[in-house]
Amino acid sequence: AVYITRRYFPHIDHVCLIGDTWDWTSLSKHPKDQPSEDIDECLDMGGAMLRHLSDYFQDIWMTNGNHDARIGLKLDAPFTLKRVVNAALGDEWTKGRIHVTNLDYVYADGQDTARNWILGHPSHYGQSGKVPAVIADLEQRNVATGHNHQIGIQQSPSGRWMGVDVGHMTDPDSHYYVVRRLTKYVRWNSGFLVLSHGHPHPYWERWTDWARLGC
Repeated sequence: AVYITRRYFPHIDHVCLIGDTWDWTSLSKHPKDQPSEDIDECLDMGGAMLRHLSDYFQDIWMTNGNHDARIGLKLDAPFTLKRVVNAALGDEWTKGRIHVTNLDYVYADGQDTARNWILGHPSHYGQSGKVPAVIADLEQRNVATGHNHQIGIQQSPSGRWMGVDVGHMTDPDSHYYVVRRLTKYVRWNSGFLVLSHGHPHPYWERWTDWARLGC
């Protein structure tokens, strides 16, 4: 993602992490039947990733995700994403600015209202592109979402807006709960979305000509 934006979209200096920056496997309410990182290790990995991104982007925007919220659920007390970020970075802050919301979405608006977006991590998931497309009509703007680890684009039911499932940016094989069972669930797909002047440019692991792009 860094390579693509720096080479083909050098005017973009913002990046948005739309939830589940931290997994918190060890804090999950699910049965502890899998290997997991401890809390310090999880914090350190997230902090290192934020510092790396800040080498290339002036502003980092972060929304909450259901995995990020596991720490508050475990404590049975409010524990905001901002506090998690502060703990992860400690005394070694990023070069750029970090903007954190405890909501699971942010707005990305421009002068052309037809190309306004909501970027987020919805509570619902389903067929690729369907959930963001339905939300798009409700919110009257285009929507890009994470959460279901799938990729896809659909127009909203009204035909006025676009819904995009951007995929995920992890290694599925590193998630024990993914590889340990034989299921009929849709397989995960990696990807990310670049928004340039409100125009969406999806980059998907299996459907992008990475060699032509120099990757």
